[in-house]
Amino acid sequence: MPYVWRRDEVRQRALLEPTSDDVIIDSDGDGIGDIEAALHYQLNMPDPGNAYYIGNLRVKSRTGDDIFEVEREFVMDDDVIVGQRLAEQPTGSGFWALEPSLTFILPTDPAVFFGNIGYTWNFERDVGGDIGRVDPGDFLNLSFGMGFGVNEKTSFSMGYDHTVVFDTEYKDLEATQNVEFDRVHVGNLLLGFSHRFSKTRSLNISLGIGVTEEAPDVQLTLKMPLKLF
Repeated sequence: MPYVWRRDEVRQRALLEPTSDDVIIDSDGDGIGDIEAALHYQLNMPDPGNAYYIGNLRVKSRTGDDIFEVEREFVMDDDVIVGQRLAEQPTGSGFWALEPSLTFILPTDPAVFFGNIGYTWNFERDVGGDIGRVDPGDFLNLSFGMGFGVNEKTSFSMGYDHTVVFDTEYKDLEATQNVEFDRVHVGNLLLGFSHRFSKTRSLNISLGIGVTEEAPDVQLTLKMPLKLF
């Protein structure tokens, strides 16, 4: 059950007007994100030298405020409305999702090879207003890599993650237009570090470097998992 705080900044400059002044427009939002639930089941008990296979099933809700629900403000040009922008940032995607996946883990002391393949169904919905029905693109995800144990408490990993986002379709209520957005590829090189302080507390740091045009240039993630027992 995530709590999300998000802040976006947009740098803009007047169109077709000679100026060196940039205008910075920012907006933020916070609140409960999209609550998720997942099941994991180990499919086999392999002999030494063979891989473990784990089946996964994840369900994502749309409990967070989505882009169709947050406040917007008009963009004016000489007292003429030329568009809209978000006055508040969303904390959720706005769509239910179901993701089955398969994970393999191959221990070869002191390294561990791992990989995952999964498919995410994003369910279409009627977002109301003048927008109508939106069918977001499904995801096909493939990742693989290697983890290396420095000692019994510290390890690092390296890997690659690639996601194919399939076509997104939008159709308004009057069916006057039907817009389809092409698929995109999001690829990231991943570097990770993990340290276990105790049986219940650990620290995970992940660095993602985008290698495709649609991927973020850099992603830095810090996690501190806490086991209750």
